[in-house]
Amino acid sequence: MARYPGPPLSFDYPRDWLDRTEVRFEAPPRPGVDGVRSPGGLSCTRATLAADESLERHVERALAAFAQREGFLAREVSPLEVDGRRSLLCRYASVEGGVPLEHRAVYVPLAERGVAVLTMSAPRLELAQMEPLFERMLSSVTVGRSG
Repeated sequence: MARYPGPPLSFDYPRDWLDRTEVRFEAPPRPGVDGVRSPGGLSCTRATLAADESLERHVERALAAFAQREGFLAREVSPLEVDGRRSLLCRYASVEGGVPLEHRAVYVPLAERGVAVLTMSAPRLELAQMEPLFERMLSSVTVGRSG
């Protein structure tokens, strides 16, 4: 067995299981046009590259899956450096619950063909306010020794 170190929980899991840990942070809700809503959030997920897959191909596959979303529009894929690692930034839009959203997803390669995906999502009307905050959070990213 392997051990997930938390927080808030620690627990054992089978060593051969894939770690799909997700961490999500949201801005506090505030009154919006359609009631109370969060102006945006940041999630961090993990993925694994297929044996013969490049980071670019992995991102293409992810965008193809996102294309099933309502109002999906791929805007840009560009190279980016995160903590000295060649990474990729994807900008795309979607509609969720009738709300137009803008997304910024950064794909950071990790050890053993792992990939960390940092995704900032915000309602289109909140993007100008949220994007500088996302840039500041992104500039603080460090990849641990095991990554």
